[in-house]
Amino acid sequence: YSGAFLGIPLWRWLRLPRANEEIQRRNTWRSKKARQLKQAGRGLRDRIAAAASWAKRRTGFGEALYDSSQPAQRAAARSELDDMAAFDKRLR
Repeated sequence: YSGAFLGIPLWRWLRLPRANEEIQRRNTWRSKKARQLKQAGRGLRDRIAAAASWAKRRTGFGEALYDSSQPAQRAAARSELDDMAAFDKRLR
């Protein structure tokens, strides 16, 4: 226990400077990109607007696998009926 009591804080203390450097590097990169977006030229603003427009027009991927708007019993019954219908269809 004494080894863990002393070893874990020592390990964290030795690891902390490297983690802080990585965090600082990420923050610097994010700040640089934020400044670029604030000073964006017409081309970049048009691309961002086009991406936002595309995201609004984008449709879903079909029927949801899980829907919390119905009680679980009703969803289970519907799923069971769908399974039985698929099985009957394969028998024909």
